[in-house]
Amino acid sequence: MGRKPMLAPRYLIVLAATFFATAAPASAAPWLESYDNAIATARRTGKTVLANFTGSDWCGWCIRLDKEVFSTPRFQQWADQNVVLLKLDYPRRRAQSPALKHRNEQLARKFRVGGFPTILFIDANGAVVGRSGYRKGGPGPWIGHAGKFVAKVKPETSQMRSVFEGGPAPGGAARVVSGRWTESFGAARLAASRHDQPMLLKFTGSDWCRFTKRMEQEVFARPQFTGYARDRLILVQVDFPRKAKQKVETGIQNLKLKRRLGVRGYPTYVLMDPRGRIITKWSGFQKGGPGRFIARIEQALHTASNRTAEVSPSG
Repeated sequence: MGRKPMLAPRYLIVLAATFFATAAPASAAPWLESYDNAIATARRTGKTVLANFTGSDWCGWCIRLDKEVFSTPRFQQWADQNVVLLKLDYPRRRAQSPALKHRNEQLARKFRVGGFPTILFIDANGAVVGRSGYRKGGPGPWIGHAGKFVAKVKPETSQMRSVFEGGPAPGGAARVVSGRWTESFGAARLAASRHDQPMLLKFTGSDWCRFTKRMEQEVFARPQFTGYARDRLILVQVDFPRKAKQKVETGIQNLKLKRRLGVRGYPTYVLMDPRGRIITKWSGFQKGGPGRFIARIEQALHTASNRTAEVSPSG
């Protein structure tokens, strides 16, 4: 007669469950090495970039900060929910690609980093909202200190994310054609990214601003400009009429864009790259007709192209 299988005692079952639960810890928030990828992630998620300028294999305070704060589960859980982690390393022994080393040196100069560790809190537009370093007390006090900087960024970023990421902006599903004006920034942003074309935003008072009307007649309605813009530019009209009717959602979008881009008068023109980054901005009536206006756009695009080539992203 066969023996019945013995059931494991209850305490062994509990012990086994505890072991397997602790043997598979939650994955830590990843540290990015590319500044451009970190900014793109911040724009997509609405989070703040926490940039850690460190000498990981020689700087004593950097090593202590990593051990006492950044490597702890408490910090990693907080970081996963609140920030985009960016590690900009300046090692003395660890191998590093020449491109990454050069890029990190440029970023240290750009942000005026004079020592390590330096921790910068950067919003989705590349603006520094806080600066820190090593602090005693472990993850709790450090997170409390960092949270003050994160709180500065979150309200504005979450409010503007739908406009700047082509999310639920009005007309997001509208078909945008190069060289034709659209009112939907969301749809324009998607088209610019898809076709790798810059965007030209014109902030106008179409039914009351006389300089807006003159620009329309003397530049934008001319065949020279329409021919140039076709297959070259994604055109967005951000209008503020006084008499003409406008959809409520379009008006809200336009007010957000006006505040976000610091527009104070009409007409104002903002040239953006396909990723939505500002190349240049100018205001007022532009003399010289379409030829001079086109030349100004071309010069700005040429300058931006050279700047991108000089500071090419790595990693």
